Amino acid sequence: MAFWSFHHKWFELFSCIISIYFCYLLYGVLQERLYKTKYSPDGAQFGYSLFLLFLQCLSHTVFSITCILLFETTGRNKKERLYSLVYRHEPRVLFKGYGLIAGTYLLAMFFSNHALHYVSYPLQTLGKSSKMIPVMLMGIVVRKKKYSSSQYLRVVLLSFGVFLFSYKQNVTKTTINSQIFGITLLLASLLMDGLTGPLQERFIQDKHISTYEIMFFQNLFAVSYVAIVLLLTRSWLEACQFIHLHPQVFKDIVIFCFTSAVGQGVIVYTICNYSALVCATITTTRKFLSVLVSYMVFGHVPSFYQFCGVFLVFISIFWEIYEKYRAQKIN
Repeated sequence: MAFWSFHHKWFELFSCIISIYFCYLLYGVLQERLYKTKYSPDGAQFGYSLFLLFLQCLSHTVFSITCILLFETTGRNKKERLYSLVYRHEPRVLFKGYGLIAGTYLLAMFFSNHALHYVSYPLQTLGKSSKMIPVMLMGIVVRKKKYSSSQYLRVVLLSFGVFLFSYKQNVTKTTINSQIFGITLLLASLLMDGLTGPLQERFIQDKHISTYEIMFFQNLFAVSYVAIVLLLTRSWLEACQFIHLHPQVFKDIVIFCFTSAVGQGVIVYTICNYSALVCATITTTRKFLSVLVSYMVFGHVPSFYQFCGVFLVFISIFWEIYEKYRAQKIN
């Protein structure tokens, strides 16, 4: 029995790894295609980040409620679970807790997606991998926290790696300004990510709720926020017209939203059943593969500086993961 349990656990972890790789590698290709592809001879590109974000959050909402019904209920108590999902929270708790989490979560995704208008997908992926930078800055400025020399060295390596990757010779001032703005958006996305995680953890501990429940409510609130903006700006009409004129976009969006929702669900499952550290290792190696896939699919030709930049970024990230594993083993 122990033999079967051991192998079942490893098979389950292997399934999570394959699912995360498959979903997010395909997600990355589709994200780059949506933002970089010219869908018509006149060079028309899909530039409706808010509309895409609305559909993405909507798919996450549907997927999370499906997971709650499948994994957290039995046949007889599905109605009771749905009822308690809505009515067991006070309105004040819903809006103050989930509303705030949804805001930071939404801004993180919007800044990350919108950055693709200004930077390449490989640079966006490297930038999103640089969470150590804002975490350390927030720790120093807000919490007056002290870090070891090796932690400072890892952040320096990571920062220099991103700089090398973004460095280009003989470019116009407009291109430089555009890239700086794109990197600023990525930093803002990382900052919002850094706020979302602790807010989620505190809310889960205080209210004793499941991770799929918080996934459901944060996306439900996010959908509501974006829907209001879309209705006020009427940008959803322009997005629908673009999709009508370019049907291929619809197919890309559907698969993009599906892989995003399933991928996020598997990540939540991995964190709950294994650990955040195991999940971080999987997602980091996935990001490295995403950069390689982007080069292969879209024909990017990396310069020597970019090759060195990728190497430095992932060396610093894997070093950080190794140190966490070592600290966990000692404890």
